[in-house]
Amino acid sequence: MVEKLLRLGPRDAMIADLAGGVLSGEKHSIVIGEDLLDRIKFIREGEFSEKSGETTLKLVGEVQAINAATAVLYKGFATTADLSADFLEERSPYDPKDYIRCAVEVGNGAWLPMHFYAQKASLNRKGFANFIKSTKVTAKRKETYVARALGTSSAFHKASGGALPALEELKGGKIPSLVNIDEAANVDRAIRNLETKPHIPLKNLLSLLKDCWSVVETIKPNILGVLIKAITQVDELYFSSKIED
Repeated sequence: MVEKLLRLGPRDAMIADLAGGVLSGEKHSIVIGEDLLDRIKFIREGEFSEKSGETTLKLVGEVQAINAATAVLYKGFATTADLSADFLEERSPYDPKDYIRCAVEVGNGAWLPMHFYAQKASLNRKGFANFIKSTKVTAKRKETYVARALGTSSAFHKASGGALPALEELKGGKIPSLVNIDEAANVDRAIRNLETKPHIPLKNLLSLLKDCWSVVETIKPNILGVLIKAITQVDELYFSSKIED
């Protein structure tokens, strides 16, 4: 390995930190979060003295801390669990397109939020559909997700029974009570029946879904599918219209 690096020289070699997901080379900047700066000992070029077990970073030029609020740092890859969890927090620590790719290639046809990430990736509807078509899945799977991207297929489902009171509350701009598993399930089913945005701030609706997740995951994880479909319906209601045609 050392011989290969010497043969390539600094101009043609890069150092990959597979654990931290950092790739660095002569012509590229290294972005380091403030929380990491405190845990790394920097050494200047020409001042290296190896000490086993000590965390070091060779400093060529200057290294500066960045403001985490303004920097965009992407992790390596997204999972299906990240799709819903990060949507509920309105964040995208991975490349937004990786979330869409994960939904299509790993989701196995499941309902998952995608419009939020399409907006983050600055994709219009045609670009959204074309990106799905470029994924490595069967033609049938592509067709399924393209229909969802274009809005010809929806997570909407008509509610009945115990979900109807929660639906009326949501339509009236009220947050339904959430005490037990039955109420959590009814709230999820009610949200899937929303055809338009309720008069409830998105932040409050996402908070309600997070509360549902906590109850469902702890008590009855087998109905998480219903909750994720509700999350997908909120994604469609609030973000599909923000994707330009």
